[in-house]
Amino acid sequence: MTLQVGQIGLAIDTDKAYAPAPIKPFLFIKELVAAIRSKNFTHMIEWVTGSRAYHCVIAVTDHSYVGAEPNGVREREEGDKAYPTIIWSDFPLTARNRYAIVSHANAQIGKPYAYFDDLIIGLALLFKNWPQTDWVWALIEKRLSDARQVQCAELADQCYRHAGIQIFRDGRLPGAVYPASYEPVWKSFGWWPAAWS
Repeated sequence: MTLQVGQIGLAIDTDKAYAPAPIKPFLFIKELVAAIRSKNFTHMIEWVTGSRAYHCVIAVTDHSYVGAEPNGVREREEGDKAYPTIIWSDFPLTARNRYAIVSHANAQIGKPYAYFDDLIIGLALLFKNWPQTDWVWALIEKRLSDARQVQCAELADQCYRHAGIQIFRDGRLPGAVYPASYEPVWKSFGWWPAAWS
């Protein structure tokens, strides 16, 4: 697939030696601090999610895309070396869908990055087999519904919801997504390279 207005792109790690390390929850804080200091979350995202996908973007023109990054939501040109390999979706979008998606994405430019959302999602993934209580899920829901900040996968999900399209139909909270959440969708449509399945 190629960049098409309104489509979602997944930035992926193409390293042939790729193999996510087993998750050790006690190392999470150390990894998180290192990622925040370096403003490079690629390794951290891959490590926690077990996926090659580490970033999501939305195509806003035939040659540029918008994504939430550590310095906030910004627009980049296609071919930018920050994300050398992007796998694009090919959803059947109408002109009205594309307009709504692009309008919402562009309106988010400059919005701060949601570091705390990443922390909450990461902890939820790391401790997903632990007993959950209602107050924990209430905290997560409240945090993810805060529209003042956004992370990359959440931005893509918001843009599509703004256009009336719900990508995830598994009962998850709006915004409770991360780049690897899109991988099964890409696989189901045949957009994910078979060599990495």
